[in-house]
Amino acid sequence: MSESIVAKPTKILRTALTIFGFGVAVGFVALMFAPVLMSENDALRIGLNVSLLVGVGWLFFTSGAGRGESDAASDALRKKSGVETDALFYSRRRTALGALIGAAPWILLGAAVAILAVPYTYSLQDLPPWLGSYMRQPDIGNALAYYDREVVVPIIDWLRMALRFALLPYVYLLAAGGDAASYHFDKLSFLPPLIMPALYSAGYLLGPAQYAKTSKYIEQVKSKPRLRLKKSAVRKRAQKQPDGERNRLI
Repeated sequence: MSESIVAKPTKILRTALTIFGFGVAVGFVALMFAPVLMSENDALRIGLNVSLLVGVGWLFFTSGAGRGESDAASDALRKKSGVETDALFYSRRRTALGALIGAAPWILLGAAVAILAVPYTYSLQDLPPWLGSYMRQPDIGNALAYYDREVVVPIIDWLRMALRFALLPYVYLLAAGGDAASYHFDKLSFLPPLIMPALYSAGYLLGPAQYAKTSKYIEQVKSKPRLRLKKSAVRKRAQKQPDGERNRLI
């Protein structure tokens, strides 16, 4: 049986939405716990963010494995029912394509940031409000006039903010690296969005093996009562026979 990508477009869309939704959820969780994940204690910050990334990676992996097992079980059920079709539920290609589509928004943002990234430079901060009354004095206002220029936020800053929402745990890990680390992260920011979808696809590959293991376990559980009933029947027959009949050699 050949795998058909066109046969199950809804599966591709469902996988893509799952991957994208997980990415958004991770961003919200990292944002909610930002005060802890951005701790000034390096050991605590690294430990918490690594733990979060490992936990998220395990979630993606097990979710993919669960989906793979479910698809393999559906194919096995249809085979037992005598349904012959080339459109299998289990498909590595459709899952990989769906995972890639789900990660595509972050990958494209990362590629744009990598292309537009430039080394970080210092920019003037806003003046405190209490200086407003002094700005009308020439000796003070003229010296601070440069602060009144209109600042246009570059497009890369908006793209970077949108991308880093989904990559906050990675950003927190590099928080102590300064501008140099942030610049290098920008140049490679299209790579982290690939990690979790790859783990989902890797877990999906284990679906058939997981289904076979589960089926074997279920068969073993079912066979134990039958074995006990068989032994019980043999014991009852033996008890009904006279001692001489049981011990007689044939």
